[in-house]
Amino acid sequence: MVVRPTPIRVGNPDGGKETSGPLKHEVTFAEVATHAGLDPDEITKLEITSTTKRPRRVGWFERDQFRNACVLNAPTDIVLTFADYLNVVNKDARRFEQLHIDTIKFIEELERVSQAPVSLINTRFPREEGQKIDLRSVIDRRTWRTNPRLPNE
Repeated sequence: MVVRPTPIRVGNPDGGKETSGPLKHEVTFAEVATHAGLDPDEITKLEITSTTKRPRRVGWFERDQFRNACVLNAPTDIVLTFADYLNVVNKDARRFEQLHIDTIKFIEELERVSQAPVSLINTRFPREEGQKIDLRSVIDRRTWRTNPRLPNE
């Protein structure tokens, strides 16, 4: 199951009252960026929808929604995206131990509630047009096992 620490919705069409869904703790991307130590102008500029090009709406993490999603989906693994939106330190992390301590606590809470490991952690996305995804931006915590060959196989 993929989890984003800041849930998003499509921006309201034409500023009307219609929405793409509720956000329990709606904030601005500038607030999210400031909290994480990122550039508010850069994050706000980048957070637009790919199809309609409307600004996205954002909110703080919704624990109740996460708990309900876990009950409905029974995840076997969790993928955490946008770890840099939790703290700017995370964008340079290449290993789990390099993540900010509050991010590690957040991951431990996700694992406790979901009863599933957070196996992949995305620490940053390309910020400039044409910039390629850096595969080092994914921390892979999966344990790779090979099946030992049995005698006489």
